[in-house]
Amino acid sequence: MRIAEPFLLSVVLVGCAAPPRPPDLVLVSVDTLRADRLETYGAPRPTSPRILELSAGGLTFDRAVAQAPWTAPSMASVHTGLYPSEHGVDRADRVLAPERKTVAEVLRDAGYQCAAVITHAFVGAARGFDQGFEIFDDSQDLGAVVVTSQGVTDAALAAWGQLGRGPRFLWTHYFDPHAAFVTQPSVEGLGDHAPDTLTVEELQVLERKLAARDSSDTRMGLEPVLRAYDQEIAYTDRWIGRLMDGIRAANGARPVVFVLVADHGELFMERGRIGHGREVYQALVGVPLIVGGDIPAGLQGMRVDTPVETASIGATLLRLAGVAGAPLPGTDLLALAAGETAPPVVLTEGSYAGGDGLTKRAIFRGQWKLIHRVRRRTFELYDLDADPEELNDLAGDSKAAEVEGALRNWLAAHPPGAAREIVEHAIGDEERARLNSLGYLN
Repeated sequence: MRIAEPFLLSVVLVGCAAPPRPPDLVLVSVDTLRADRLETYGAPRPTSPRILELSAGGLTFDRAVAQAPWTAPSMASVHTGLYPSEHGVDRADRVLAPERKTVAEVLRDAGYQCAAVITHAFVGAARGFDQGFEIFDDSQDLGAVVVTSQGVTDAALAAWGQLGRGPRFLWTHYFDPHAAFVTQPSVEGLGDHAPDTLTVEELQVLERKLAARDSSDTRMGLEPVLRAYDQEIAYTDRWIGRLMDGIRAANGARPVVFVLVADHGELFMERGRIGHGREVYQALVGVPLIVGGDIPAGLQGMRVDTPVETASIGATLLRLAGVAGAPLPGTDLLALAAGETAPPVVLTEGSYAGGDGLTKRAIFRGQWKLIHRVRRRTFELYDLDADPEELNDLAGDSKAAEVEGALRNWLAAHPPGAAREIVEHAIGDEERARLNSLGYLN
C-alpha cells in the first residue's frame, strides 16, 4: 500500500533512511450516539465541539450505516468486517467465536501493540471481544447510572503509556449517552431544565404516555429527555477531546489516526418508541463516522455523501497500517473518499438482544433504502434525499418500481450469511438484572 505523505517520518541512521513508520491507530466508539445530535451533522445545540474539530480537519461520512441497531452485533461487525448473520453475535446469549479474525488480531500479528478500554458487557471479554488485545480493561463497565467518560479517558491514556512506543492500536468504548440519562451540571450552553436522572424504567413509562398524545405534545414531552441526552453527549465529547489531546501530546511527531463511530443511535418516539434494537430505521442505523488525525492532506475537511458500512472500519485500519492483502472484508474508506474504489452496496441487519436472530435487512444504494421484513415477507422503500425521516413508504409505488425491483433482486441474490460456528453465553441472574436495567431482555 502506498503510504500517504503525512505518515512519512524520515530518520537517518548510519547514512540510511529508516522505513516509514505506520501510524498509531485509535478507534473511539460511542454507545447510543445519534448523528443528528452532533454539530457536524447539523445539531442545533453545541453538543460536541471536539468531535466537530475532528471532523473539520478529518474525513466525515454523512451516510455511514451501522450493521445492527444494538451494541454487540454492531461492534462485532466493526471488529471483523462481517455481517451479524455471518459472525453470529445477534442475540444477548451469543459470543464472538475464537475463529472470527478481528482487526486487533491482525494488527498484533503485524507488530502492533493493542489495548482496549470498554464500558459495556456486550463488548466484554466474556463475549470474545478481547481477542488480539494485550491490555483489555473493563473496569469502567459500571452500569447505567454511573458516569464513566472520565474513567474511560484516564484508563485509556494509562494503557497508551503502557504499550510503549508502538506502533499501537487503542480501542475505547464510551457509554454515557446510553440510557439512563444523567444530567451533567458542568456542561454549559445546553439548558439546565433536565431531570437529574432518567432511568430506563422512567423512559419506558414516558414512552407509553407520549404514545397516547398528539405530535406537538410528544415534542414537548421529549424536550427534557433530549436536553439530558445532549448533556451526556457534551460530557462525553469533552473527555474524547482530552483523550485525543493526551495521545497527541504523548506521541509528539509520531503520526496517529483517530476513527470515531457510534455503535447505533436511539429512537426518540420515532415509530412510537424510546430506545434501540429491532428496527433498521435511520435514527438507529444512521451513525456518525469520522476519520481524522494524520490523514492525507487532500482528504482533510472532506465530506462523503456515499453510503458506507461501519463494518469497513477494520479493513480501513489495516490498510492504514500497511497490512498487505485483505485479511478482513470491507472497503478502504480513504480510498473510497479519494475516488480510487467504487461505492459499495451497503447492508444492515435488524435483531434484538432478547430476540431470536435476524428479523430485518435493509439495503442502501445512493439515496434509496429498501427494508425487508424477513418474517413478514414485506418491504418498505424510502428516498432518503426527499424523506430522511422515512415517513413516505414508496414500496409498490409505480414511480419507484424500477428501483424497488432492482433492490429486491439484489437482496434475493444475496441471502443472509450463516455463521460457521455459534458460541453460546450463559446469562446469569446478576448479568440479567444489569441488562434489564439497560433496557434489554425485559
